[in-house]
Amino acid sequence: MNVRVWPSRRRRLAIHPTSGVTSAAVLVCWLGLLSLAPGCAHRQPLPIPPTAQVKAVKVHPTGEKKAQLPRRKAVAALGTRATPWWAQSVGFRRFWVPLDRDLVIQDMPRLERFYEAHGFFDARCVSRSTRYKGKEIDDGRRWAIVEFTVAEGPRSTIRDVAIHGTSELPPDLLERLTQLPELAAGQPFSILEQETDRLALEDLLQRSGYAYATVRRRADAYPADEAVDLAYTVDEGIPTTFGEVTLQGLTTVPEKRVWREIRIRPGHVYSTSKLRRLQDDLFGMGVFSMVTVTPDLSDPTADEVDVQVALRESRPISLKVGGGVGMERGRDDAHVSLAFTHNNLFGQLVQLHIRNKFGWAVVPDILHPASNGPLVEGEAELSQPGVPFRATTLRQRVGFELGVESGYKFLSPEVAVGLDWRIHRLLSAGIGYNLEFYWLYWQDPELFDTLDAVDLPEIDMDGTYALSSLEQHVVFDARNDPLITSRGLFARLSMQEAGGFLGGGFDYVKLSGEVRAFIDPWPKRLVLAARVSAGWVWTRNETTAAPLSQRFKAGGSSSVRGWGRDQLGPRIYPCDEECSGSTSECHPIATGGHMMLIGGPEVRIFPVDIGKMPLGFAVFMDAGRVWDTVEEFGWDGLMFSAGGGVRLQSPVGVVRLDAAVRLNDDPAFSLGCDPRLLIHFGLSEAF
Repeated sequence: MNVRVWPSRRRRLAIHPTSGVTSAAVLVCWLGLLSLAPGCAHRQPLPIPPTAQVKAVKVHPTGEKKAQLPRRKAVAALGTRATPWWAQSVGFRRFWVPLDRDLVIQDMPRLERFYEAHGFFDARCVSRSTRYKGKEIDDGRRWAIVEFTVAEGPRSTIRDVAIHGTSELPPDLLERLTQLPELAAGQPFSILEQETDRLALEDLLQRSGYAYATVRRRADAYPADEAVDLAYTVDEGIPTTFGEVTLQGLTTVPEKRVWREIRIRPGHVYSTSKLRRLQDDLFGMGVFSMVTVTPDLSDPTADEVDVQVALRESRPISLKVGGGVGMERGRDDAHVSLAFTHNNLFGQLVQLHIRNKFGWAVVPDILHPASNGPLVEGEAELSQPGVPFRATTLRQRVGFELGVESGYKFLSPEVAVGLDWRIHRLLSAGIGYNLEFYWLYWQDPELFDTLDAVDLPEIDMDGTYALSSLEQHVVFDARNDPLITSRGLFARLSMQEAGGFLGGGFDYVKLSGEVRAFIDPWPKRLVLAARVSAGWVWTRNETTAAPLSQRFKAGGSSSVRGWGRDQLGPRIYPCDEECSGSTSECHPIATGGHMMLIGGPEVRIFPVDIGKMPLGFAVFMDAGRVWDTVEEFGWDGLMFSAGGGVRLQSPVGVVRLDAAVRLNDDPAFSLGCDPRLLIHFGLSEAF
């Protein structure tokens, strides 16, 4: 810790960075040890059970400004840990944390150093105590509660921030440097934030051609004035460029294909951001389990920096077997899955993916089986990275699906070809052509005979039709983790054109988009999330409706919770009387619509861990609806629901259990017997 503390004119105890405690406090602690008392300032009752377990660790700040630092941060800085709440029972003894009195004594100066690092230069641990609670367990063990009392004192703020050693830098770079530090005059002092600023300054220099640049930090503290002066000293070194790039570790992957992903060339201005992008590009090839990009910085006088790329090829063949069960109002199903992948077919980086799923579905649910049948999904995809251009991937896919939906079953083979373009590590785009065939089998043909073919064109087609369409999409993905996201932004926009000169049984344009945003004000513990998703299908020529497979649907565990699967939109009612209160009398058949809008916020909190798995809960509000036509759209037609649930971030994904209640009603859904409260279960977040 590089902190210099200037003495004030008033008589006060000096602060020594190397010790972190005052001489008076040290004397008191030694006296406490000699008297065999566990407290720093007072004695504890004897005897002390030798095998007590830590139930809780608490820090009690005192003074007028005792709430300046969150207590949880102070507790986290200690070496003494509490037994997890879920393990505080006889059945989980292996997770109990025994009381270590020596460690508790060491936590006193550790606690003072923590406060000093946050600008509390007069903070002192005035006492510690150990209380025992509960009945004796078996061989005399009891629960111990360890408590520390801290007199925080005043917190110093930043008075001045200076950057030295920048006279040789270009003016534009110098301006960027001066704008970079987050700590500014008037803000509370923090060693951690000062180190963050130092790393940011150093990274900016190294991204701007100064490979050997270093930045040193210094903090001069004046406790009498409750002020800290910050100084950063820059040693930029000499301007550098990239030298030779070498590859190591290639065996079966063609070297020429790897060189196509390397954008660094000798003579280019050195930049650490280019090195990170190179690592991302090589990982993106999908054939390496390890990529290490190392610049040679051994000679600070060399103006050319050589780069060594160490690669480890992953196993080309992988086989995955899995399964799952889905239980949701509107449909229950169970399935097994099988996936085969070859990442380097023919030794030319051609990737083969074969995915299959087999199962059984019951509609609307297993207690009221109006319809049931097998689920079969098969897909084989060939992808060729770097074809026809360096940042593109050519994909060819053949698929097959046999499924069960409310009111009908269907069979659908499909062929597709597409080209994906990775514009940036966060931005990608693609274009493709799809040809699909559908055979629909009505569950109740008499029911569909009474409907107008204008609203359901598949009736006049006997449930048989083809879709020929072009599709384009743009994706921006800045999430920190696609599976368990805590911060970042995700946006997707896609458009599909069917019919026209492409042929097929339908002529329409489908536009859809989605935005998801995540922030974590308390990293790994608190996540604020929100999403908005919208879509519109515009039919052309004489076609008045899109096919069932391409209409929008809403409702369910990953859509608007509080509603059954696909039930928040246009639907067919097999019954013609209003709901009498029994949810088993009428099960609507969802047909979807041509206009959709859904969204809502969600707050996720993970206060505790089970082992290494965060456990928490979430509260949310969902809103949305699907309308049959654009003309029917209206803000007053939105349906709202709210609720909460439990989350467990397991190694296989997020295990989620939500309960949601509908907040408003609409006469359009009066025949559906939809319950106001629904329980949703999933193995991933809703978004």
